[in-house]
Amino acid sequence: MVLETLSSRKDHPTAEQIFLDVKSLAPEIAKTTVYRVLETLCEYGMARKVCHPGAAARYELEMHRHHHLVCIDCEKMVDLEDPNLDSLPLPGNSSGFQIEDYSIQFRGLCKDCALKQSEIA
Repeated sequence: MVLETLSSRKDHPTAEQIFLDVKSLAPEIAKTTVYRVLETLCEYGMARKVCHPGAAARYELEMHRHHHLVCIDCEKMVDLEDPNLDSLPLPGNSSGFQIEDYSIQFRGLCKDCALKQSEIA
């Protein structure tokens, strides 16, 4: 049910949002069960945890490299597909850090929040 719920959503839901969706179908399910299932899906490469500073982790099923636009007001996260970003040269390994993958997050205002701010000003 956790995987079905995640696949039915087009946003990047938090574990809490997924739990509430699953609980509406199976009221007996425990929050810890949903969290464990999400972590297991990530561990087996079936889902990915997407994080940005100061916010709850979000989950998605898109496993290919892509990037995100993150609203600094409402915290909406939107996928961004850009082949130019996919081909950026990786930094050298002088730090000893072995880079396996990367994702770029652009932070700003989504269309709705920008409109609200312009109405206030």
